[in-house]
Formats: sequence, C-alpha cells, structure tokens
Amino acid sequence: MNEPLIVLIIQYSWLYGLICLWLWYQIKRSHLKLNFLFGEIPNNFHWIKQLLIVIPILFFSFGSGQLLYYFISLINPDIVKNLASQTLLLTPQETSYPLTYNCLQLLFIIIFAPVIEELLFRGILLHRWAIKWGLVTSLIVSSLFFGVLHLNVFGLFNFGLIMALIYLKTHTLFIPIAIHSLNNFIAIIFELISSLFNERAIVNSSEKIEFTWRLGLLAMGISLPWLINFWQKNWPTPRQVLPYFANRNHS
Repeated sequence: MNEPLIVLIIQYSWLYGLICLWLWYQIKRSHLKLNFLFGEIPNNFHWIKQLLIVIPILFFSFGSGQLLYYFISLINPDIVKNLASQTLLLTPQETSYPLTYNCLQLLFIIIFAPVIEELLFRGILLHRWAIKWGLVTSLIVSSLFFGVLHLNVFGLFNFGLIMALIYLKTHTLFIPIAIHSLNNFIAIIFELISSLFNERAIVNSSEKIEFTWRLGLLAMGISLPWLINFWQKNWPTPRQVLPYFANRNHS
C-alpha cells in the first residue's frame, strides 16, 4: 500500500468518482441536457486572444501562493518546507512505476480535472446558486468554494471567477476547460523547471524566506491591472441569461 501509484489511483478514484456520481445524480434528477450545459464554441472564436488570459492568471496565482507560503512560514516553517518538497511527478527512486505514475498524474491534471471541475463549479453550481441567490452572489460563492478546496485560496478564487465570467460570456464550457487545461499544463512545466534549477531552495531556506513575499507582491502587481480590466469588461449585466438557458433557447 506504500506504492505511490496505488495511492494515486485510490485517491483519484475516490475523489473524482464521488464527484462524477454526484454530477450524474444532479443531471438525472433535474433532467439537464449536457449539450445545453457545454454549449458550442462560437464561430470565428479568437482562441489566442482568449488563451492569453492564462498569463495574468498564472502570475496572480504564483504571487498569491508565494505570499501564502510566507505567512505560513511565520507560523510554522516546517509546513512550508513539507509543501515545497512535494512534487507532482516522481522518479524511479520514488516509485516502482514512474512512467505509469507520471502519465496518470498528467492525464488527471491536464484532462480529467479541468473537465470535471468546470462541469461541477461552472456547469452545475453556478447555475444552481444563481437561480437560488442571484448571479453575482453565485459568481462569488462558487469561485470562493473552488478556491477553498485548493491550497491557494486567493489565486484559485480569481481563477474560478475568470472561468465563470468566460462561461457566462461565451455560453460554452469548452473554452474554460481549454484554459483550465492550459493553465495546469504550464504550471506543471514551471514546476519541472523549478525542480531542475533547485528553485525550491528559495522556499526552504530560512535566510531567503522574506524574498517570497516581495516576489509575490511583484507578480500580483504585474497581473492585477490586466485582471481588473478583464473583470470590468466581462462582468455580467443584471439581465444576463445563464448559459444553459441561452443555449436551450437557441437550440
């Protein structure tokens, strides 16, 4: 049971299995049609322009993550050292099946997680809570819930909010899923580069720990003007039609 591959399979099967069962139950109970939830990609959609939003998202997530590391280190430095020592991908010294483990990890992070999480948070919860509490409240609460379920609450709250705004604007889940996948892919690349160049020493070293909050503030400062402009341009109007109903009306 100490084999990381077995642990990984059990963890993902349990977590995403429960989520998929809940999603299936909600879709069946409410007689929802998946094609109205997912929608269609608009004609002549500018993919490059939309995918560029990943840049400020990553900067903000990185910056808020560095600040979080810093504040946690003030309380308990060992927690930060433990978090910094964890890696997504394993070597042959860490698992008997490195290729299988790493392929499965990448498959879940880049493909399965974006699809399931976007369907859950933007497809189901955003609609349900918008009907119950109003769209703005649903935007905030669903994004906050998304952030709370991840370690970097502020970074992932911002991520969830942007994905919801894109979903509301385009009426399709395919675009948030694509951005989510790209975001996760780039984050993995940065982690691999970081591990190769031993950048984890920045977080682990007590002498350099103060560097993290300055770096975090810089990254957030770079991203915020771009993000604020995006929020303002894409904030929903009071009469905004939810994607499911907009797609149903145009079917």
